[in-house]
Amino acid sequence: MRTATRITRIICEQQVNFVDVMTSDNNNLQISFVHSRYRNEDVAICVLVDVSARVKMEESLQEMAAAAEQASQSKSMFPGDGQPRAAHAAVRHYRQP
Repeated sequence: MRTATRITRIICEQQVNFVDVMTSDNNNLQISFVHSRYRNEDVAICVLVDVSARVKMEESLQEMAAAAEQASQSKSMFPGDGQPRAAHAAVRHYRQP
């Protein structure tokens, strides 16, 4: 399907004023538009923005957040590692009569 035909179809079918689409070459576009009239014809004024870099950065941040959460959960499985003095004091107190 030609790009112009696809964009026209997307704009005509949408009720909101913007839509995110993926192109055939895997780029992410955000299409913002407003319906209007020009010389007694229905028209749409459009702005197309390539947001591929933003989408990749968001995906990377989500992956890093998931990795940090997993690391935090793994760390919490070993409660003694965070407070070695408290563990040592507890053992010393246990040994003394």
